[in-house]
Amino acid sequence: MKTFVIALVLIVAGFGVWALWPGSNMVALVSPTPTPTDYIDYSTPTPISSIAVTATSAPTPTKTPTPTPTPTPTPGQGGEGPRPIRTPVFANMVAVNSEQHGVVAVTANENDLAVISFNVVNNPTLSQHAYLVNGSCSNMGSVIYSLTPVINGGSSTTLSANFLDIAQSNTSLAVVIYSPDNMVPYSCGQIR
Repeated sequence: MKTFVIALVLIVAGFGVWALWPGSNMVALVSPTPTPTDYIDYSTPTPISSIAVTATSAPTPTKTPTPTPTPTPTPGQGGEGPRPIRTPVFANMVAVNSEQHGVVAVTANENDLAVISFNVVNNPTLSQHAYLVNGSCSNMGSVIYSLTPVINGGSSTTLSANFLDIAQSNTSLAVVIYSPDNMVPYSCGQIR
């Protein structure tokens, strides 16, 4: 039995050497033709006569380019294209004739109108009047807009003015919260 296994191994090994031996007119078990995973060097031209076609394949479909859509204009400032992102403006509300203080924010709504919101603490009453005025906290001028009254320290008002007109104004602007009798300013926030 041992002799039979050794003879079988020698016959298989001899057939393998004969099949792979160079110069043989027989077809080898390993194909010398390139496979789709082989690297093809496209940097040097290859003569057409040396290209061997082994199989025919269907033509590769081409994708028809689609035109790029043109942006449509949007209302408000910013011209054509998507509505620009507006950076909110924040200011500290400092105590003037009271201990009332907090923060005021000027933001833009979806129509690019200015929205003035604030939150203050230490407010002495449930409701106080608030205004957007010309000038500074130390030199308050005339009222430009009357804001929604401050109730429990908070308020938000959408103005009929464009956000950029308020946030990038060339004049000084301040938000002032007055005492309940509307005579004495309690806190002020300098926007511009």
